[in-house]
Amino acid sequence: LDSSGYAARALKLGKNKWAPQRLHRYLIAPPAGMFVDHINSVKLDCRLSNLRACTSYQNAQNSQKKRGCRSRFKGVCWFKPHGRWRARLMVNGKDVFCRYFKSEVAAALAYDVAAKKHHCGFAKLNFPGAECEL
Repeated sequence: LDSSGYAARALKLGKNKWAPQRLHRYLIAPPAGMFVDHINSVKLDCRLSNLRACTSYQNAQNSQKKRGCRSRFKGVCWFKPHGRWRARLMVNGKDVFCRYFKSEVAAALAYDVAAKKHHCGFAKLNFPGAECEL
């Protein structure tokens, strides 16, 4: 394992020169500037069916919920000024969805609908299982 928790090996470049090579990048060999995304977010699951080449932006869409938020759901935070739960989704640095709900679960469901619409195959959902709507 490397320092980030990915399966890796040391690749010899020359005399006394080594570089780390991550297994998922070796298996997919993405084009320059592209990333490899673990669909299920498990760093050690390097089955080809769990890997896909993607852009940095697409890789970020498949990220886990941020730490430090009171909510247990991705895209949902307690918004004290309104005294409600806020569901928020940003695309290319702009708010495309921002709504307020009395229930944390309702906000999470609303986030999932917006994420499926805007991120489709790369959306990390709070309640997985529903297919993407195009």
